[in-house]
Amino acid sequence: MDEIQVFDIKSRVVDSVIDIFDTMMSLEVALVDEDQSARQKGDRIAGNISFAGDVVGMLRLEVADNFSEIMTAEMLGMEVEDLEGKEEIKDVILELCNIMAGSLKSAFNDHGLPCVIS
Repeated sequence: MDEIQVFDIKSRVVDSVIDIFDTMMSLEVALVDEDQSARQKGDRIAGNISFAGDVVGMLRLEVADNFSEIMTAEMLGMEVEDLEGKEEIKDVILELCNIMAGSLKSAFNDHGLPCVIS
């Protein structure tokens, strides 16, 4: 009988997000309980990366439009009012998805769960 493998996805994603926000945007973020978080109303932007192999699934990053502007400005070393359009924001969201998915893919592979991202 195959041994059941346990892999803590939540901790890997949380650690990756905290590290990315700290190192790439100089923004401090922390995990909160679901009942403490308030889902913002309004427009949102999202990016997706898929996993295939021994791990099949998708990583999705979704943030409020106004926060995506702050993230983009911080990552590009600009002021929000200097952003020229949605393309910069889309590029940053997709880059963050790639970084998070790459980190998670490496952790899966290290745990004996080979996969690729697309």
